[in-house]
Amino acid sequence: MKRFLVAAIAALSLVLTAAPAQAAETVYTGQWLCDDRGTIMPLGGIELQLWRRGSPDFLPVEWVGGKDDVQFANPDGTFSLRATNSEDNHFIRMALRDAAGVRLKDWIGTDDWSVDTGGYRNNVAEQNLGGLLFSTPGQSHKCAIWRGLHLAHRDFRDLMGFNPPSGGLLIQADAPGETPLTMYTEIWWPSGYVTGYNGGGDDTITRHEFGHVIRHGYDGDSGHFLGDVVAHTYARSHSPCLRSGSLAYAFNEGWSEYWAHEYGAPPMCADSPADDYTVEGNVAAALADIEARCYGGNRAAMVNVLRSNPGVIHSFQQFRELVFCPLPLLLVPLPPMPAPAPVALTPAQRADLARAQVRGVNGQLGELRADLRAAVRAAATPLRCPRTPCNAALQRALLPAVLRSEIALAELVRNSVDDGDTAKEQAGMAKLPYQQLLALQRAKERATRIQAARISADGIRDALKAGRSVFAKDKSAMTKRLRTQLASRMAAFRKAQRGAKGAPGLILDQAIADRLRKVPTRPFPNPEPPPPPWTPIPILPPPGPPQPGLQVSTLTLACPANGKAGVYATGGTLTPPLAGAAIELHVTPPNGAEAVQKLTTNGSGAYATSLVMQTAGTWTMFARFAGDAKTQPDDSPSCQTTIT
Repeated sequence: MKRFLVAAIAALSLVLTAAPAQAAETVYTGQWLCDDRGTIMPLGGIELQLWRRGSPDFLPVEWVGGKDDVQFANPDGTFSLRATNSEDNHFIRMALRDAAGVRLKDWIGTDDWSVDTGGYRNNVAEQNLGGLLFSTPGQSHKCAIWRGLHLAHRDFRDLMGFNPPSGGLLIQADAPGETPLTMYTEIWWPSGYVTGYNGGGDDTITRHEFGHVIRHGYDGDSGHFLGDVVAHTYARSHSPCLRSGSLAYAFNEGWSEYWAHEYGAPPMCADSPADDYTVEGNVAAALADIEARCYGGNRAAMVNVLRSNPGVIHSFQQFRELVFCPLPLLLVPLPPMPAPAPVALTPAQRADLARAQVRGVNGQLGELRADLRAAVRAAATPLRCPRTPCNAALQRALLPAVLRSEIALAELVRNSVDDGDTAKEQAGMAKLPYQQLLALQRAKERATRIQAARISADGIRDALKAGRSVFAKDKSAMTKRLRTQLASRMAAFRKAQRGAKGAPGLILDQAIADRLRKVPTRPFPNPEPPPPPWTPIPILPPPGPPQPGLQVSTLTLACPANGKAGVYATGGTLTPPLAGAAIELHVTPPNGAEAVQKLTTNGSGAYATSLVMQTAGTWTMFARFAGDAKTQPDDSPSCQTTIT
């Protein structure tokens, strides 16, 4: 479990150096890696910021530093950042967020979870940092939680062509509770909880929670979700074979099992029939059956059923009624699939993790307080300023104010963490209703953000006051620029103190450096794998050659007209006009796999359906009649529709 560290502490120095005047260009390279219970994975997509330390370097980087370059890591975790300013000490700040807005922060924190590397000067052509590995032995590190949801979000965008209902995705780490939960479209992840049941690298649980983001977001707004929480008792433990007694609860969990490929087709649960849809495992298997037989494996169509019917689907039967697939369900028997072992952390275990964080902050506070005592003794004897810039005199005067600010920020972090460092506190938070827990988190985050901004602004104010005599004597351009810069940063923090966001680089929940290990870089042939495959459900084979003596049939198909992405009606007729004849509609989207819909004719031999056509490009389709005991099979002519 990571401990907390205020960002500016890591760069604190008692030596002041003036930057050379000449410009130096350096490329910073390396690779970010993540350890999930012994499996090393690349951290592709994370945001990387190249920061210049700024001068004088005894001041916090948030007061005097700035960003030189920003990019997102390549899929294999590699990066290349460029510094082109005057020579300075630089470090890289990694944040668990991607370009699509998938980000992880701590539940009690104010900022996305991040880590700073050590300092490297930009005085050579390349600074190769090698491999940078996050590891918490035996656990799914927070980087693994973020990575699983980053990939789930990416897979959804690739499938649908647009963002999920959450837009980006916020993950609240170190959240209260025994298991992860999705608070509407925001995922809360408790300390120490693994990303999947099957060991390192398995991200099944993250994909399950992302399934809830889809389900909750397309069902209605946050008020509708909170109403469902009460009406259907969403806030309870679940398992694939649990007979919940609630169609709505089973559908909510069953959809997520289906989305994460956790299910096995009935008879998965030996003590319940396959059509008992109060059992989430049965719901998951039935949804997989619909996807395979009605939509030919195209789960985009499954998403669009939810997306097109907000607020009205609260059971499997209600979902089934909205599917364009008139055939009855054909659940294919598979061997029973053992339910995964439940994973839960007790209040005492969660409290132990919080106490480890508190100990980490207390260790930092002890070091800072010792530094402050020494700095106060030194400041009692001001230094003279024989020549400008008065670097040494300025450092001696300002350092006590700097350290008091850092101590106050560290105490703010510790006071937030120790709200959950006893089993009683953890159990109490876990019992709070969703609405109350959400209100508590939002209030704590806002209060912490405002307090942090106030502490930082007051620290700059006190530093300017302590250095007043030095600033009065030192009229050099360097010192004038510093005074102006500090006043500008103080104004930004005051603005944040009044509730505005965007304080300059202030990080309260920074991971301590001993969780970042230098290792060799690694090759990854497939750094960001596609979604895992699921159990296919057989579809009837195409018809064989015509048989002599049978009546000839003719099948037609009218393709939809060209147009924009949307839902289109299509259909055709079978001659002779056979009622109840089985028709297969084969549809191939642009650059996609063929999907098959099962349809039946009415008394006039006509059939019709609606197609969800979201992907731009040319769609190709044809219809197939397999024939019967008296009638030969036939395929309609192929036709095409262009979506723009």
